[in-house]
Amino acid sequence: MKNTFNKITPQIDSNDFCFEIHVTEMCNYSCSYCNLSPMNKHNTVDYEKMFSLNLPDRARVFLMGGEPTIDKFFFDIVNKCYEKGFTNIDVQTNLTFNVEKMVKKLTTNKTPVKFYGSFHMEYSDIKKFIKKGAFLKKNNMYGGVHLMWLKKMNDKCISYYKLLNKTLDNISLEPTLPKSLFSIDWEEKQELKSFLDYGHINKCTRLKNIIDIDGNKMSIGDALYKNIERGIYGKKCNAPSKTVIFSVNKNKFFNCTFDLLFNREFDEKEFNKGICICKNNICCADLEFKKY
Repeated sequence: MKNTFNKITPQIDSNDFCFEIHVTEMCNYSCSYCNLSPMNKHNTVDYEKMFSLNLPDRARVFLMGGEPTIDKFFFDIVNKCYEKGFTNIDVQTNLTFNVEKMVKKLTTNKTPVKFYGSFHMEYSDIKKFIKKGAFLKKNNMYGGVHLMWLKKMNDKCISYYKLLNKTLDNISLEPTLPKSLFSIDWEEKQELKSFLDYGHINKCTRLKNIIDIDGNKMSIGDALYKNIERGIYGKKCNAPSKTVIFSVNKNKFFNCTFDLLFNREFDEKEFNKGICICKNNICCADLEFKKY
């Protein structure tokens, strides 16, 4: 029997609003656990629509993909965000780009950006990754690292986690989730359960964040585990008061990542109220406004 959360509330300061822009669905990696399929291209960017919502003054912009740096509009989007008054601009990336050229161009344009690297065991080279991270850190453009954990590569993951911590900082070990979001896939793929059983939650910045569910405080990791175990999903979540997503490919806004993946239409009235009546079958309660 499935149960429903009546209300999900993060224990995060109200100033941490995040404007999450999914720059592209294209990527130069093809990770086994990625749910970005099929990947679509776009030829234009509707900047008027992208900046049409009235967002908090202290909003953080978080550029994501796919791999945002391979998109031909990447620098234009960064510059447009800065011109609109967003001075806190972060980028989630696999760090495959030329860091020297990237730093030079952003420095010339006087655009402040921090890069958060995602290390993918199936593709990334640890030595090159660390070297690039160190260069970004030296130039004040480094934010942190997500090391994507795989059960089959646990020992290597932990070895790389320790190596990254020796050179860089703000390192988070992240479990991979099922490619699709349907219950059967969560039951068949036990990566998250294994991640928690190994005791890795203390190495994971995102999953150890505390949220309040119907008056009960728990980590996001615990909430995820309960989803798998009991089929619990969120009914009312205040994600819209903390974050909004704009997909360049779809040229649409979404209240959260799950709405984006399910292509659920954005409701501006819900957004303005700050409460989302969730229609998803599974909600990980992973509010996207704060990843580090």
